[in-house]
Amino acid sequence: MKNKKTFLDFGCGPGTFIYLLSKKYSKINFTGIESLRTAVINGNKKYKRKNLELKNARKISGNYDAISAIKCCTR
Repeated sequence: MKNKKTFLDFGCGPGTFIYLLSKKYSKINFTGIESLRTAVINGNKKYKRKNLELKNARKISGNYDAISAIKCCTR
């Protein structure tokens, strides 16, 4: 993550993955986008950091230095 300033997690769910990254890399601004509204609401209540923003997938815009899209499947 050297020389990165912005990071986008596409399909972030409640934001657990980027929350953990935001704690480790405090100089990077993390944005998570998710289509499931309740996941965004719950994540914003649970994970509060200055360098972390969770939002609805319909509001994506901007440029990012790095992007992740990790698929998690549960039953």
